[in-house]
Amino acid sequence: MRAILPIAALLVAALSVSLDLVPVSPASSLCRYGACRFDQLYSGIDAAGATPEAIAALVNADPANPLVWCVYAEALNKRGDGQKAEAAFDQAMLLGPSMPPVLMRYANFDFAHDRRNHGFLLSARILASTSAFDEILFSYLQQSGAPVSELLRTALPNASRPARSWLAWLCEHGSTRDLTETWTWMQNEGLLDEQSAGEAAWSLWNRGAYRNAHELWCGWLEIYTLLENTRFEKPPKHSPFDWTLGSSSAASVERGNGLEVRFAGTENVAFSQLHQFTVVRPGRYRFSAEIEAEGLTTDQGPYFHIFDPVDPRRLDVATSVILGTAARSWIGTDFMVPEGTDALEVQLERRPSEFFDNRIAGKLHLYQVSLERRDPTR
Repeated sequence: MRAILPIAALLVAALSVSLDLVPVSPASSLCRYGACRFDQLYSGIDAAGATPEAIAALVNADPANPLVWCVYAEALNKRGDGQKAEAAFDQAMLLGPSMPPVLMRYANFDFAHDRRNHGFLLSARILASTSAFDEILFSYLQQSGAPVSELLRTALPNASRPARSWLAWLCEHGSTRDLTETWTWMQNEGLLDEQSAGEAAWSLWNRGAYRNAHELWCGWLEIYTLLENTRFEKPPKHSPFDWTLGSSSAASVERGNGLEVRFAGTENVAFSQLHQFTVVRPGRYRFSAEIEAEGLTTDQGPYFHIFDPVDPRRLDVATSVILGTAARSWIGTDFMVPEGTDALEVQLERRPSEFFDNRIAGKLHLYQVSLERRDPTR
């Protein structure tokens, strides 16, 4: 009896080696009855083609492997046997209920066969566990034709990461309506953060949806203002509705008890790095700025420029130019917003000088700015 076991083991090893030397079909009786190793089956399928019969041998060899069941399901589906493919996918998901690659392959099958309700449920599970399939799933969801309200209920998990990723996708590929609906849902569910809110606001603004962008941003801040951060107390948020602060070697911008702009005296600089957008309705407005200046040179000093960024011909006004040294005081301008103007840009500018001595030096301190409507009851 002791001699039989080594001999049997030797025969099995010899059979395995012979199969390496002379490959056999995975659907052969040898492989069907378990005489082939898994790697031999896989190599045989690679050489002979992934027929359902060949892949069934893989399933028999490793029936607890959910990925093998997925391959089997895909082979059945390719042959046109959708019902058996669905059953194989069900078995794969039963064996690997938390494996995103398994769920994703089932989702591919669902969306290809107009099984969108089941595909939505799988999407929510996949998105909740990994970001690896965000792009393809979002494209499936968008191509499904389902309204965003339905997707938010079924296909998007109530979690920050996938929700913000979906919002970013819509910024690039979605409609204004879908973007605003998703924003509202995220805000109601506490899923928005400053970065995602700012990116969505910029997306809406760049599409020309100025009022949508402003209303949603003010809702995010829970305060309505024509100008944000008017005393420059906070670091600017990444949004159209806060200051863009740009510096260069010729003109630096620093926060501190307001904002200080220093001109280095090295260039005839064209300055326009400090600006903010807002949304207005027709009517009378006043812009004001509390400023202080020290030693601003040349005939061209800084000033505030308020204009319609879509069509400056509709609205284009400016404050007086600030030159030399000026004690702390207010400057401003009154203007009328006409019909057709929805957006304003408020910008601190300095035009290049045409004089020989044109390199601007000195500093300008901005303590606060304001934009007020003068006929609010109109």
